[in-house]
Amino acid sequence: MAKSERKRVEQEKGELQSQLLMASKLASVGELAAGITHEINNPLAIAVGMSEILHDRLFEKNYLDDQAQRSFGALNSALNRITKIINGVRLFARSNSDSVDEVMDINAILREVVSIVEGPYKQHGIRIELYLGEEERFFSLGNIGKLQQVIINLLVNAKDALEKKSDDRLIRIKTFRQREEIWILIFDNGIGIAKSILPRIFEPFYTTKEVGKGTGLGLSISHGIIKSFQGVIDVKSYENNGTSFTIKLPLAPAKTENGQAEATSENVEAEVEEDLPQKLNLKGKVLVVDDEKEIAQIISQYLFSFGLQVVVAENGLEALEKFKKEPFDCVLTDIVMPFVDGASLIEEVKKLVPAMKCIVLSGGKAAEYSPLIREKIEKFADHYLIKPASRYDIYKALQSALGGLSTPS
Repeated sequence: MAKSERKRVEQEKGELQSQLLMASKLASVGELAAGITHEINNPLAIAVGMSEILHDRLFEKNYLDDQAQRSFGALNSALNRITKIINGVRLFARSNSDSVDEVMDINAILREVVSIVEGPYKQHGIRIELYLGEEERFFSLGNIGKLQQVIINLLVNAKDALEKKSDDRLIRIKTFRQREEIWILIFDNGIGIAKSILPRIFEPFYTTKEVGKGTGLGLSISHGIIKSFQGVIDVKSYENNGTSFTIKLPLAPAKTENGQAEATSENVEAEVEEDLPQKLNLKGKVLVVDDEKEIAQIISQYLFSFGLQVVVAENGLEALEKFKKEPFDCVLTDIVMPFVDGASLIEEVKKLVPAMKCIVLSGGKAAEYSPLIREKIEKFADHYLIKPASRYDIYKALQSALGGLSTPS
């Protein structure tokens, strides 16, 4: 073998080993991230719940002056910020799934990513403008976590390009429909990319960044992800006149747009939280299941204030025993619990009483669980909430689940 050929083979071998090592590291980070978010979401849910309960009690007793209101406002802002950070960490966990058939709500995914990065980017003097095609919701099939990873890769590159610009730093994101495709445009008005470099930017390990500031894998990985979605990613750039990346994804078939409820509901934009009616009169008895006693206590207080009867169980096994002994109108359960998990619980509940309404209140998104758990959730859960869920979120889910039994006045 010629010396030059041997050198080329050795180089390719080294690059492949680096890719495998990077993939292994990312998988480990993803597993760690999933564990961290689950562990943090429970105490976060307790903090959010106790804050709401304390606020309501002080309000009822007219103990809330302007200073106290401002303090609660600052507390809620801090808790919301923690929630956004947790959502950001969760991206690492989501991007390790190999599934490419999730229903992706493109605009909702973009809103979620932007909500996470806009704070830090603002500190660097970078504005993010979002122009989303709102005349219809854009759905495509793929992997939600991996698309989030692609968007973040492109935003990081845009930020790096803008750091060399002294003022008027802008990132503009736009979506629209082009025939049977969804187009996502991400533009920055940074320094641009040299014409000689453009043909190579999607190559693995190709980078113009300083040593230690980039692996050269971000755009290559992004290109591979979009290709796995049957899509295309391309770039246009002019030196000193900015760069524009365009992602083109096929529209999901119409029959899949309403697909599995959880596949899209976890990504759609949150409803604007409204004030609850002053007088609540939901009727029925709810079985609350959570191995975290403080969370079960908070949920119980919420439900009592809604006018509901409440029975608490600490795990799925205890819940099944209680369910068989007395009638209930709804089951509200966590997923990760000892003895019998929440997904298996609602499966057994539906076998016993097929019409029983089941609400899942979990520390993570359904896509983070094993395929078996995820299948049970999609099949048997009527509503899926993620901790920390507000009093309003829980009320709306119960109001919907209880149907004719719900009579707020």
